[in-house]
Amino acid sequence: MPDPRPHDRTVCSRDGCTPLDVGVGVHPFGARVCAVRGEVDISSAPALEAAVRSALSGDRAVVVDLTLVDCVGSAGAHALARAVSAAPVDRFLALVARPLASRVLSLCGLTPALPCYRTLAEALLACQDSGDTGPWS
Repeated sequence: MPDPRPHDRTVCSRDGCTPLDVGVGVHPFGARVCAVRGEVDISSAPALEAAVRSALSGDRAVVVDLTLVDCVGSAGAHALARAVSAAPVDRFLALVARPLASRVLSLCGLTPALPCYRTLAEALLACQDSGDTGPWS
């Protein structure tokens, strides 16, 4: 996937943490992908929420890719929940996460509203199946 990263945000407020890096781009299949790397905690959650809201501002399906996230705290889960609650009702949203992050998001009650996939390919296939890949699908 091309990595245009027009909305990059890098946040880290404590020594030793992995800085949060968030980029939003359009995948060749048509979905907007919000690629996240680092730690999502109370200091970086606002940047994640802003990036997801930015991705949702378009007219395409959105996939939040957390596969390169080292840890997700409850603040990160709540930031995702706030962004998802602001999404248009007919918008397809998906999450890609490793098992530990997926478990945290599930315990926070997020996964019923945001289906979680193990790979970006699975999430993109679900986007295509939903028919919500934007005006050029």
